[in-house]
Amino acid sequence: MKIFLGPAFILFLAGCTGTQTTLPLPSLQPLTIAMTPAVWPLQEAVHRCAVSQPQVALVLSELPATYFGKATADLALRFGEPLNLSGYAAPVAWEKIAVIVHPDNPIKTLDQIRLRELFTGQVVSWATVGGPERVVEVWTFPENDDARQIFDNAILAGGGLASEAMLASDPAQMIHQIAANPGAVGYVPSAWLTDQVRALEIAPDLRALLRQPVLALATAEPQGAARRFLFCLQSGPGQEELRKNYQP
Repeated sequence: MKIFLGPAFILFLAGCTGTQTTLPLPSLQPLTIAMTPAVWPLQEAVHRCAVSQPQVALVLSELPATYFGKATADLALRFGEPLNLSGYAAPVAWEKIAVIVHPDNPIKTLDQIRLRELFTGQVVSWATVGGPERVVEVWTFPENDDARQIFDNAILAGGGLASEAMLASDPAQMIHQIAANPGAVGYVPSAWLTDQVRALEIAPDLRALLRQPVLALATAEPQGAARRFLFCLQSGPGQEELRKNYQP
């Protein structure tokens, strides 16, 4: 958990006697924001909107999507709509899943059928899909991860993952593992992409399935500082920061 205080100041006044008077800090209102690893690149926009409220002390935490039902945050930010959505939800941006391979992998594009065959273990060598004689190493995220929910619904269509599939705890680890193995294949939210990996070209109909909103969730419609913070994310400086990594 990380705590960021707003721009409060202490003023010291020195007189000829050498005494000092300290003006008390203004009372700060805590604003708790929980984010899944999938949307962690949102943090720059989150910080910018928190700074715009001097009386707010931002408490920012990264939590798995499965914890959100137990969290007591004022707002929870995640990728895609959760199962059995209840309470308040508002979109702040759009994100999409990118299927990634090692930069040395010559495969440029795969359709939905081939991707399903790779991730379900029906294809075990890249030679089967036009690549080199190299074993396919499948990577995914833990069950109920928000990015995995979107990927499984779009690609697997009810099929099970390859029994040998490896688990990455978060997108940073996923990128690290794919970059380290020329035979690996995985996926990340696009805001996480780096030049360590290469994203496959995806057909337009599949891209539509892999594109989902980034949502701000709350138990009820936000009020006060949480409402002002959400308004900032949805407009002005928040959207200006979000456009660096996300689609409006």
